[in-house]
Amino acid sequence: MLQTYAVCIFGKPLLERMGVTKQEIGFCLGSLIKPKQMLQQKNLSSAHDKVNIMNIYFYLYKFSLQRLQSMLDSKPMTLILAYYIQESGQERIHRSPIMMKYEMAYYEAQKVLLRSNCLSDQLQQEFDLKKVLEFELPAIDISLKDDDDDDQSYPMSSMINSTN
Repeated sequence: MLQTYAVCIFGKPLLERMGVTKQEIGFCLGSLIKPKQMLQQKNLSSAHDKVNIMNIYFYLYKFSLQRLQSMLDSKPMTLILAYYIQESGQERIHRSPIMMKYEMAYYEAQKVLLRSNCLSDQLQQEFDLKKVLEFELPAIDISLKDDDDDDQSYPMSSMINSTN
C-alpha cells in the first residue's frame, strides 16, 4: 500500500531517474510512519531488515549527527525530505509559535539539508525548492549604542578606527 502511495506522490519516472525503487521508498515510509507494523510483517527477509526499520525510525525520533548523515546518504530518505520541504516545510514553521521563535535557524537548516545530501544536484531539477534555497536571511545590524545617547548607533568599524 505504501509503495502505491509513493508511486502516486513521486511518480515512476522520478523514482527511476533518482535510482530509487518503489520498494525502497515504501520501506522507508513504512519505517517512519508505522515501525511496529513493519516489524511484524512476515515477508521481512532477515534480522537486517528489522535493524534497518529501527534505524530509519530513529532518524527522526532518536537524533544524532551520525544518523542525520546516514539519512542524507539515503536516496529514498532524501526524496521524502525534499517532498516534505517542498510541500509544507516553510508553512509548518509559520504555524508553530515555537518554530517561529527560531524561524531563521529553521530556514537555514532547510537550505543546508537540501544542499548536503546524496541527491542535492538532482533535487533542484526535480522539486520546486527555489523559495527555500533562494531565501535570503535578513542582515543583522551589529552596532553598539552609547549609554548616554540611545538615539544614535555607532557601527563597530567606527569603534575600532577611533583614535581616543
